[in-house]
Amino acid sequence: GDGIPVTGTYVVARIYDPGNKLVSTIDLEDLGNGSYTGSYYVEYGLSEGVYTLEVEAFVDNSSVAVDTVYFNISAPSGYSIEVETDKDVYMVPDNATVKALLIVEGSPRPGENLTACLYFPNGTLAEEKLMQDLGNGSYTTWFLLPENYPSGVYSVEVSTVINDTIIMGNTTTVVSNGKLKFTITVNDGYVVNGTVIVNITARVEEGVPIAKVYYHIDEGSAIEIQKPEDGNYDSGEETVIISFDAKHYLGEHEIYVTIEAVDGTNSSKIYVVNFYVRVQPKRYSIIAPYFKHHIREYRASELARSVGANLTGIWWWDTENQEYHSYIPGVSGPDEDFVLNFATGYFIYLTDESYIVEIGW
Repeated sequence: GDGIPVTGTYVVARIYDPGNKLVSTIDLEDLGNGSYTGSYYVEYGLSEGVYTLEVEAFVDNSSVAVDTVYFNISAPSGYSIEVETDKDVYMVPDNATVKALLIVEGSPRPGENLTACLYFPNGTLAEEKLMQDLGNGSYTTWFLLPENYPSGVYSVEVSTVINDTIIMGNTTTVVSNGKLKFTITVNDGYVVNGTVIVNITARVEEGVPIAKVYYHIDEGSAIEIQKPEDGNYDSGEETVIISFDAKHYLGEHEIYVTIEAVDGTNSSKIYVVNFYVRVQPKRYSIIAPYFKHHIREYRASELARSVGANLTGIWWWDTENQEYHSYIPGVSGPDEDFVLNFATGYFIYLTDESYIVEIGW
């Protein structure tokens, strides 16, 4: 204050990334001569760009001074470490071999000290090892993966220091203990012109990547879903669409979904939902919902969409008010779209013989 160094003051430094998001807060140490110090570790994987360092001093809990400087973080040019493991998936117990290639100024560099770190799926360090120099710029080591290691996606990080510059490389690998937990969530399900469409999310709780999702109708052959909604099977949670023409199946049937994880080394078959198919003749019929529960609320519009253009009207008799209520596809509004209740009969009119497909339980 007033040009005189001040001691005994609380000084804090805040670091913001290029997107102005706070990434670190550091309480600075008082050196006793008006100077304050602290350190920030620039870890591997930070976004490159201009960072903001804001330093603020407090006296009696009141801010008395703020200063801001800027610094740039960029990857060191001419240095790289390429890291790989001998397998993409390990079934414990097993040994994981790690290989690294150190490149300096475009050429492999032997004779350096490289350290490999194995991290659990939660980010904590499992083991750290000094790698063996193979003499040609390549380095290697191995990690024991015992039976008690949890399933999940592990990361391997290799680093060294050259000319006061930290060079790092990393990769990921999957470890499975054969006790994966699979779950299925049905997000939506409906029928359009006899085609069943079910939207589901498949999960492996340990975060192990899903390799494949397929379904069976009853105990029939597996039908593989080629791609999830995001385009690739590459995570422990994938959303997929099951779609098939149900008119080939009369009566009640079951849909089973199978999730395969870690390249098929673990899988689980999970029952999803029932569907029921019946054939109704042209002209007037009386029908009742087959299932008591449905994925969507079972309204007249759902029945009309499931049948298609052949269905021209749905009616029900209101015994309390002694009057008919009707739903005419393409004409009736949302306020006329009544719920179809279990064990209640409804009149329908079909211009031709039609399949009525219902999904539920």
